[in-house]
Amino acid sequence: MKALILNFSIIALFVHQDLSAQPFSSIEIGASLSSVSIFDKSYSKRWKISPAKSLQVRTPFYIGIIGTNIDLFEYQAKNSQVSDFTSINFSSYLGLNVLKFKSFSASTGVIVGIQKIETDSPEFDFNSEERELYFAFSLEPKVQINRIILFGDFQYRKIFNYYRQHLLTVGTGIRINLSVSKKVRDFVD
Repeated sequence: MKALILNFSIIALFVHQDLSAQPFSSIEIGASLSSVSIFDKSYSKRWKISPAKSLQVRTPFYIGIIGTNIDLFEYQAKNSQVSDFTSINFSSYLGLNVLKFKSFSASTGVIVGIQKIETDSPEFDFNSEERELYFAFSLEPKVQINRIILFGDFQYRKIFNYYRQHLLTVGTGIRINLSVSKKVRDFVD
């Protein structure tokens, strides 16, 4: 699976490149809901993960797309020997448009972020919060109808805990595309 996603991302670098994208010419703001699966047995035996709720911002940036994400989900204990954890993830996105056909398009990208997990369990009162770096590869097919964007969100995520954690998220979402005025674009430039 890792090799497939990595190969697709590399191929995407050499496919359709829209060099006419104007930086910050528009902004997409939206939300998604995703199912999250854990690949690692050491984690999946102890926890199941609730659906992830995400807020996302995207904007054109020269030959690609940049953005930010905030994801929230729960590690729910499968037995009483482990605790529940809340996970909030802050990340940056850098992507490329790899396909465009009328109102359908697709992009692939890399996500770099920090996962912050915390618990209310009294057994962790000395260290109830932890932060870990993560990387993800993303595929985002989307359909745009006027200003509304309906999109799919597929991510393979590697979290750098002491024992590495590998997640797959599959979800759908909606964003609205807003134009940015020339004054604001000039200010950003």
